[in-house]
Parts: sequence; structure tokens; C-alpha cells
Amino acid sequence: MTADYKELIRDVFPRLVRVTKAYENEIAEVQVQGYSSSIYNGVDDVKKKFELNKSISLQRAKTVLGYGANLDVNTITENSDFLKNTYKAYGLSSVNIVKNPDGTENRLLSKRVEFVIVPK
Repeated sequence: MTADYKELIRDVFPRLVRVTKAYENEIAEVQVQGYSSSIYNGVDDVKKKFELNKSISLQRAKTVLGYGANLDVNTITENSDFLKNTYKAYGLSSVNIVKNPDGTENRLLSKRVEFVIVPK
């Protein structure tokens, strides 16, 4: 994870936890969804690429969730049980790639993490 991305997580994650905690009775889960591009060098089989990228995208989501959940700030430390029970990492591979204006895949932007709040 880059230094800029860590800074972004340090800024956003505690605020996200604070807001979701305030609505915990209405939230079933906060999904930390990792995505990848559809490319996997050296592999031609589409299904194999998808599965390999699924592992990469899951690791991406777990890395972000782990970093955010281990921040040494009151909002995180005071809500560790809530985080463990509500925030879950998912690897979604290339199911929702980001496209350029010309319709081609934007490989860089396809590699991302999104937070999705699932209501009860």
C-alpha cells in the first residue's frame, strides 16, 4: 500500500467507522470489496485468470481492512468488536472493471477497494 493510500485510509476509515457505528442497528454488514483488473500475466485461460485475480483482490481488501482496523485512534480501538463483527473483506476479482471513455479496460482504476454498506 502506498504512503498516499495509507494517509487516505487514516483519514477516511475512522470517520466511516464512526458513522456506521451510529447506525449499527440498521446495518447488516460493511463490505470491504477488493477488485482487480482482468489481466493476469502468463495465464491465457479466462476462468483461471478470474480465480487468480480473486485471490489478489481478496488480499487487497484484507490489507485495507487490516490497516484501518489496526489504526491507533480512539474511534477504532473503542469499536474493535463492532469492526470484527460488521466489517468483512471480499475479493471480487474483475467482476466490475472500470472502463475508459473508449470502452477499453482501465487496468489501473480497476484495481481498487470499495466500501459497501449493506442494510438489514
